[in-house]
Amino acid sequence: ANLADAYLVGADLAGADLADANLARAYLVGADLADANLADAYLVGANLADANLADAYLVGADLADANLADANLADGGQDKRGYRFWAWRHKDGHVVYRAGCHEFSTLEAALAHFGPQYRSDGDPAECIARLRLLELCAKARGWTTMKKEAA
Repeated sequence: ANLADAYLVGADLAGADLADANLARAYLVGADLADANLADAYLVGANLADANLADAYLVGADLADANLADANLADGGQDKRGYRFWAWRHKDGHVVYRAGCHEFSTLEAALAHFGPQYRSDGDPAECIARLRLLELCAKARGWTTMKKEAA
C-alpha cells in the first residue's frame, strides 16, 4: 500500500497488515498500531508521536528520521550484524524486549539468552549493553520493567 504523506491522526490500525507499505512522511500521531504487521514497511520521516506500537511487528521496518516521541517504543539500535534491539510497553503494562528475531517478556530472560551458553555470531557484551540501554529507557519513561505474575 502506498500511504506516503497520508494524514492518519488517531487512526485505528490495530492488527492491520501494513507489511511492505510505503508510509514515508505519514502523519500517524496518536494512531493505534497495536499488533499491526509493519514488516519491511517504509516509515522514513513518519510522525509516530504518541502512537501505540504495542506488539507491532517491525522487523525490517525503516524508521529513519521517524518521530517516535511518546510512542510506547524504545529503540536500542542495531548490533554489528544489523539485528535491531527494541522494547515496548505491553498492553498489560510490562516491558517486552526484542533482540533480532527473539522476543522476551522479561529483561532477565533476554539477558540469560546472551549468557555463557550463547553460540551465535553476535557479540554477547554488545547485545547485553543494548538490552541494558533499553532497561534504562523503560525506567526513565516510568514503564514497569517486571512482568506481572498471574494472580
